[in-house]
Amino acid sequence: MNETNCKLIDVTNIRYDLDGINGFEHYVHNNETKEQVLSNLPTKHQVLLCESEYEEQSEVLGIVQKELESAFGWLVTGFHAHFDGQDLILDEEPYAIKREKLMKILGASKVEF
Repeated sequence: MNETNCKLIDVTNIRYDLDGINGFEHYVHNNETKEQVLSNLPTKHQVLLCESEYEEQSEVLGIVQKELESAFGWLVTGFHAHFDGQDLILDEEPYAIKREKLMKILGASKVEF
């Protein structure tokens, strides 16, 4: 990989979904609270992105999200970044809210993922 084809992206305003699909308690095994976990997670980070990792610029948002999730072990639902002259903004709802909306649409009492 040629380093000249790589760029360091500054990512800010990182937001996490600590409840995920199964609920916070399922993912934390050391009795930490959500507040304690969040206090240890960064809201800023840098991601190294190389041209060989994407074919179209539209893929960059998802790649950065996956890199952050891999680095910190939690779902990422939002961030701001600047890449190749464009502002990238990820703004997703947490899974619990998505599930609730889907349940209302389907008229279901429980939706399994």
